[in-house]
Amino acid sequence: MIFADKLNFLMTITKTSNSALAGRVSMDASYISRLRRGKRLMPKDADVIWSMAASLARRCSEDYQKKALSDALGLESLPTDSAAFAGKVADWLLRDNAGSVEQVGQFLSGFSDLSSCPASVRPQMDDQPPSLYDAVSIYYGVEGKRLASKYFLSEVAACEKPQTLLLFSGEETSWMTADPEFARKWVELMVRVLSKGNKIKIIHTISRDLDEMLNAISQWMPLYYEWKH
Repeated sequence: MIFADKLNFLMTITKTSNSALAGRVSMDASYISRLRRGKRLMPKDADVIWSMAASLARRCSEDYQKKALSDALGLESLPTDSAAFAGKVADWLLRDNAGSVEQVGQFLSGFSDLSSCPASVRPQMDDQPPSLYDAVSIYYGVEGKRLASKYFLSEVAACEKPQTLLLFSGEETSWMTADPEFARKWVELMVRVLSKGNKIKIIHTISRDLDEMLNAISQWMPLYYEWKH
């Protein structure tokens, strides 16, 4: 996230208007608007950034606001001391994002390889999908999640009538991406599900670590490409 994205994020979750923040930091509301839209670079005066951070931190009082902000800052919890809280927000606003820009650049450069993806993700129809042993089953841990997801997708693919899957998860995604063999099988099953006329609606969680977010998008991208061509 660049400065404009961070400022817009903070102002959005704290429900702070351009004029409200402008009044607290002695700036013009139109200038704040341009900062949020990336039309102006981050102010060079660190005291201005600290004033913005202190003002926005004071408006972050609800649990959902604190959770979103702690996730964005990469903290397990936010400081209870108001000055320390504002300091963390200010550090985040001032933080150099060159590393993140490089990560995103490397991620985008990989799109040039997508033309070779469809062949690799097409389902192996010789593979027999797993079948459920009992009407009710309980699964534990990471392996349980993987097994349950394979069973679920196989059952959906076996249904004659197409349906719509509604997907959302606030969990971290390493259980899906850490094992290359499972990731390959997951993609094959998803392609099989889509080939039967099923549709998928998914809400992607954006309050994630950048690496995790790019890994998740990378896993979904071949499916987007496959069904657009």
